[in-house]
Amino acid sequence: MKWRSHRTTIAGLLLLGISAYPLALMAREWGAARRLASTFTIKPEYGKTSIEFNGHRIEISDAYQKGTFKPEDRRTGPVTIKVDGADHSDNSLVEIRPHFHDANRYHGWLMLGRLISKDTSREWMTVGQRTLGETLATGQRPASGAEFRILRVDEKGAVAEERFDLAQRTKPLYRAIYARFLTPHPIGFYLETIRYPTVLSPVLYPCASGAIGFLLVAVGLFRRQFGV
Repeated sequence: MKWRSHRTTIAGLLLLGISAYPLALMAREWGAARRLASTFTIKPEYGKTSIEFNGHRIEISDAYQKGTFKPEDRRTGPVTIKVDGADHSDNSLVEIRPHFHDANRYHGWLMLGRLISKDTSREWMTVGQRTLGETLATGQRPASGAEFRILRVDEKGAVAEERFDLAQRTKPLYRAIYARFLTPHPIGFYLETIRYPTVLSPVLYPCASGAIGFLLVAVGLFRRQFGV
């Protein structure tokens, strides 16, 4: 019976071997999500392009505020970002959907949102912006070339700016959430491309394959130990 235990163990090790790397990547993503959830809360403001926060006004505008546009219309240009009237704009181009007057207007390029620290209970109103990437004017750019900035407005109206690229999006972890909102395809905390879950992936592979591999190794070792 020993040869059967060897075959079972080898089969299990093979399944574990091909499943271990994607399982490790999934575990890292899950761990990052847990760490972020324990330290920060991010609440996007989907319906607005301007907002008041503790008496301070944050406004986002562009050159296409007037006129009649269709939902499918697209324009490219810079946006103006003002905090209490002070200009905090970046000269980079963004894609504008001038028909819309909510978050859809700058979909994939700008977002308003509240950032709340669970450790200190501090809260900021933020403007996230993708400053480099694909637009109608610049054409295709790989996701790995994307760059971002976050404007943080505190309760006193003070403005702080942080800039980062895709490789720097996890330090601190809340940057990754902004990068997700501002990138045209799904990304993870560490993975530059993620796919929507299906039965094949990750249910059958690597989750089921990894679990079966572990079970086969356990059965094989049990048989070898007890001569079953």
